[in-house]
Amino acid sequence: CPERTLLSGSSKPCGDAGGVHWIIQADRPLATPAAGSLTPALATMSHFVTGIVGKPKSLEAFAEKHSLHLPIELSQGFSLLPLRDRDIASFVASPLNGQPRGFNYLSEQLLQELRLASSGASLVYFETEYFGGMGAQGAVAVINGQLAFGPESAESGTINKALALLGVAVNPPAHDEFEAIGLNRHRQTEHWVAASRG
Repeated sequence: CPERTLLSGSSKPCGDAGGVHWIIQADRPLATPAAGSLTPALATMSHFVTGIVGKPKSLEAFAEKHSLHLPIELSQGFSLLPLRDRDIASFVASPLNGQPRGFNYLSEQLLQELRLASSGASLVYFETEYFGGMGAQGAVAVINGQLAFGPESAESGTINKALALLGVAVNPPAHDEFEAIGLNRHRQTEHWVAASRG
């Protein structure tokens, strides 16, 4: 399959496993998570999702400002604005600065957009990159224009930590914050975008 060029300008060659195209990030080796450390949704198959979680009004305003698709309703009064490569490139100007290790798209420019959008609100930006239960996730929480968590990237747990700051509650049968609001519904950013179009 063709190489995928990230916003940083680096290219990541694709491999093929059982007809599923996947990406290994060369500067961040994939590690095998400890048993039981991953949300079930992330523990098997592939999972590549990038997006912003927040209250609907905040995400609707962000989407309108940047001419993006509509956010998708989640549980507990939250919504998700999925972000593809081209969505981020449409409002984040290159060259990118301050890209933290373990993130494909997060930069100082994107963080500044999140700070502006979180005035009087709380937002979580996250990325997942897994194949066969191996990989990593990253998250950052911005509350009322201030960085409240992260940027942090690890094998597991960072998204849940950030979502907890938004007030996400975990109630059975959900295993964690990620599942509690329905982020396990789709495994690919494109599938979330398709859902936003009905």
